[in-house]
Amino acid sequence: MRNMFNQGVSIINRDLSIIIFWGSLWGLTEATLGHFLHAFTLGIGWLFWFPLAFFFIHKAYYNTGKLSTILYVSFLAASIKLIDLIMPIRLDYVINPAVSIILEGVTLWGIYWIGQRKQIEFKFLQVLIASLGWRCFYLAYVLLFLPPQWVAISPAGGLEPLIKFLFGESAMNTLVIVSYLTMTRSKKAKPQIQLPNYRIAFSLLALALFVQWMV
Repeated sequence: MRNMFNQGVSIINRDLSIIIFWGSLWGLTEATLGHFLHAFTLGIGWLFWFPLAFFFIHKAYYNTGKLSTILYVSFLAASIKLIDLIMPIRLDYVINPAVSIILEGVTLWGIYWIGQRKQIEFKFLQVLIASLGWRCFYLAYVLLFLPPQWVAISPAGGLEPLIKFLFGESAMNTLVIVSYLTMTRSKKAKPQIQLPNYRIAFSLLALALFVQWMV
């Protein structure tokens, strides 16, 4: 009985460390890369955000094998972003990215859930549906909950940005993610990656919170 209890505690600690590690790394990447992209006003952030979201979720999910991990990692990354609410910054600059992170996670959770039940491998069609799906959810959020002045500067503010957001960005993100999956699956032997322990995970969380607050 004691061995079973200790084994259960070990699994919980392992899963918690994985969630905190990948969620914190996601939040840290959003803070650092986002600051860089906004500073130079390059307008290419859309090339990175969903592929990065997929990467962190994909890693966390396959390290635990549990669908709930996808949601926990997404909520943690979004929570790190919400640290900016204590700063004098426009609310839509904080809330909209956090909502995007959660919607990306929820959409990928749904695709993985279906794939797990139907035993379908994550391939081009699933990636495309996920990329389009979270964007549709985001547009619904914009139209239902945001004030008109924020809608006007969102992808729903005109036909051209709407088409670019839904189809152009979805297509490019899909190609990036499928390329990544193809490269990882083509490797004959995947190297064993040591799972993060709780000290590393919590240290990374502290770093992510600090960097998000500073930038």
